[in-house]
Amino acid sequence: MKKITLMLFVLVTFCWQSNAQVQIGDGTNQSQNLPINPYFGYSYSQTIYTSNQINANGTITDISYQFDGNSTIDASKEWTVFIGYTTKTEFTSNTDWVDVSTLTQVFEGTITVVGAGSSEWINIDITDFNYNGTDNLVIAVNETAPSYDGSGDDFLSTAVSSVQSIVSYRDSSVFDPASPETASQMPSYIPNIILNGINQTCPVPSDLTVTDITTTTAGLAWTENGSATSYNIEVLEAGEAATGTATDTGIANGFTKTGLTSGTSYFYYVQADCTGGDLSGWAGPFTFATDCELFTVPYSENFDLTAAGTSNNSTVPNCWSFIDGGLGYGYVNSTDGNSFYMYNSYDSSGDYILVSPQTTDLSSGDNRVRFDLDGSLANEFIVGTLTDPSDPTTFTEIETVTLLTSDYESFIVNIPAGTDMYLGFKHGQTADYKSYNIDNIVVEPIPSCLEASDLSATNITTTTADLSWTENGTTSLYNVEVVVSGEVPTGTATDVSVASGFTKSGLTETTVYQFYVQADCTGGDLSIWVGPFEFETPCEAISVDYTADMSSNVPDLCWKEAGIGEVIDGPSGFGASDWKSGRAFTTDNGDIIDSNVINLYDNDDREWLVSPSFDLDAMGAVALLVKVAVTDYRSSGVSTETNTDVMGSDDEVQLLMTSDDGVTWTNITTWNVTNQPLVTGTDYLVDLSSMVGSVKFAFFASDGETDDSFDYDFHVGVFEVSNAALSVNDFESEATFTYYPNPVKNTLTLNAQNTIEQVAMYNMLGQEVLRATPNTVDSDLDMSNLQTGTYFVRVTIGNVTETIKVIKQ
Repeated sequence: MKKITLMLFVLVTFCWQSNAQVQIGDGTNQSQNLPINPYFGYSYSQTIYTSNQINANGTITDISYQFDGNSTIDASKEWTVFIGYTTKTEFTSNTDWVDVSTLTQVFEGTITVVGAGSSEWINIDITDFNYNGTDNLVIAVNETAPSYDGSGDDFLSTAVSSVQSIVSYRDSSVFDPASPETASQMPSYIPNIILNGINQTCPVPSDLTVTDITTTTAGLAWTENGSATSYNIEVLEAGEAATGTATDTGIANGFTKTGLTSGTSYFYYVQADCTGGDLSGWAGPFTFATDCELFTVPYSENFDLTAAGTSNNSTVPNCWSFIDGGLGYGYVNSTDGNSFYMYNSYDSSGDYILVSPQTTDLSSGDNRVRFDLDGSLANEFIVGTLTDPSDPTTFTEIETVTLLTSDYESFIVNIPAGTDMYLGFKHGQTADYKSYNIDNIVVEPIPSCLEASDLSATNITTTTADLSWTENGTTSLYNVEVVVSGEVPTGTATDVSVASGFTKSGLTETTVYQFYVQADCTGGDLSIWVGPFEFETPCEAISVDYTADMSSNVPDLCWKEAGIGEVIDGPSGFGASDWKSGRAFTTDNGDIIDSNVINLYDNDDREWLVSPSFDLDAMGAVALLVKVAVTDYRSSGVSTETNTDVMGSDDEVQLLMTSDDGVTWTNITTWNVTNQPLVTGTDYLVDLSSMVGSVKFAFFASDGETDDSFDYDFHVGVFEVSNAALSVNDFESEATFTYYPNPVKNTLTLNAQNTIEQVAMYNMLGQEVLRATPNTVDSDLDMSNLQTGTYFVRVTIGNVTETIKVIKQ
């Protein structure tokens, strides 16, 4: 189990002197490939050592690097070393090398490595270099021996606060320091080094510590490496850049810093004062955090003032903490405004708890918490309290909330009486790979005027809507604010002193609204506003002949689409579906019909395309005419009669109708593999002349439960409600014909009232297998040579084409 909270850590540039030498760095990091990378054939690096880190002057006679002693690195011992001055304090890009022509070559040859199995200092006897004590040094190392050593052969490095090293490595060829290439790595590290021959007259302190931390004070101490007794320190809030100007001067080792802010992270640096103007370099920073004061109710947290973190860097607001008890993580997430993100990865048993600050009287029985939560539909999230903010076993559940959508939802949980002083928000572990965003946490007293809940809108017309809610107190009076979706609510009611079930009038058709509710408990005692609840006014019912523009998805603003819902339940999740435009099919006559199309391939589609409402009383005698087609799949463009395909075994597209505004849906017809539309289009006509009232239609596309290999497009190319469509029905009655036998063994007989002009027969793959032009009122079709199976027969009489299905035995 891990406890993620504000942590103490130290990052100190360690320097010491003994026998005229200065050591810079005492870190143990072995993954920075500095000053060379033995695991590659060749490498070239440069490292800046600042004058503050060196804090000495004189003649450097030799240098030493600290090696892990894993082997004798026989393939990596040919070195060339350069030393010189630089005004740089860091490298700013992967091409920001110091020009080697400004440096002095001080060594070229074979280094000596003992490789005794423990850390050792590799000494290099260089040409003496006279260091002036004021400029920054840059030391470059070019390793030129071919081949490479093991991955565990490493030099030790120390972390620093800026990018003081740059290194390239490869296997192919030796680097040319005169024209260095793009660096492989830019570490904020320096390789541990000893500069022999120079002395620090005023050594840098080391081993910085902080003790006796309170809400406003901290005890600062360090190790003196010379004889200084007076020091300067600089204390900064974490994240601020050091200025090199002391905040406190002339202090002693063991100084108590006062005037700090509770629950705040700080850096501090220390400098020895050896008198007479002789100052050491600055050591640090050392990071610490002051204790948090006890929080009191009310307080809130929206995470906006907390730096965003990552999966490897958990960030929480000051005085908050996060218990990470598994493979997941949590941190402040900056997407769409800051919130706290919690994720369990493939771990459905670990504890992941966001923990509040310690709060006085949290569990008095008079408080509650409000918060917004975003996650997946049906995910659970647990609110509780803790005795120990670092121990998940002390978590006591108050309530488990369940998300009803996949968007942000607001929750209120009353905190029962008890003794716990920490509030916890716990991942519900509904399943693996589940995440939450929690935001806008408010801990407050339970109000005397409780807000409403469960807002809803019903009986929505083009201009009115009934607005309802659940009362959680005793009042019956409410204020309501209704705004167009996207507008910012003002907190000023548009309707005052209304009751639940209030009918809002004066609305505009085809408009999305949001409404908010505030309880009025009289005497000026008002609840907070709750909401929004969103609803949309419908289009005015169509009362004249109508033809949809199927070249657009959706055809117009009064059409709706949805990607969720079986027929028995109706559509939900309006606003998006897999229906799309940008497709067309070609009729027998060569006409190109633009269409809305659905691609059915897997076994997870439940896609709705819902028409506007039609006022049949006003329209009179009309019919619905649709033209549908099945073609092979393509992402865009026009399909021709050769682009055939077959519907899946349990795929279907239903044409539905509702007369109660979607409460129930009635099937008009179903297309499936047994009667699928032709590749060139099939007309379907619905006579509405005997119906009254208002109706809507819908195309419901489902690819069933079986994941077939068929990958096809279902097109809706014509949608027309008109009197003219009814006349097509009258005309088609003249094209009535009979056919027998079915099933058929050898001969299929057709008899019609009028001349049969053309007959075409297709197999289940859409391939034409027989064509005839009888030009008589009856016709016999010889099917004796056809294979057993199902066939579609397309019969044309008087320019009207009908399709029948027959079974060949």
